[in-house]
Amino acid sequence: AFAQSTCVARQDMNVIGSILHAHHLARQLFTEHVRGGAKLGDVGRDDGWSCDSHYFGQFSAPRRVRRGDVLSTACVYDSSGKDATGSHSGLGSRNEMCANFLVYYPRAYPRHEEQSRLYKRYSGPLSPTAALAPPAHSLLPPW
Repeated sequence: AFAQSTCVARQDMNVIGSILHAHHLARQLFTEHVRGGAKLGDVGRDDGWSCDSHYFGQFSAPRRVRRGDVLSTACVYDSSGKDATGSHSGLGSRNEMCANFLVYYPRAYPRHEEQSRLYKRYSGPLSPTAALAPPAHSLLPPW
């Protein structure tokens, strides 16, 4: 299964690191940085994801994200060992998720009502044929 979500930056920022996060079925996580239709590179990537090895990946130099740039976070899952009931996305350890927490400056202040709306939306079915990811703006600060 594959889950992907995309957002558009609302302000300029400098990304200094990335904390990728998923649970047991994820095998690959990455966030692509796109400007004007051209891929500039990844802002966090793990092609051999293991739920047992969470880490902070600090970049050697800040990655400049400009207002209007697109950040697209994706996860590849292997649910071949699951029964027919499938898996669900959600915040619990038994659920699946696809997230990349970016560490950046300058600071952005999230709006409380937007945070509440995003947490409520972050649930749904995840199966080998249909995968849902949270909206990317729930994975990244609401610029």
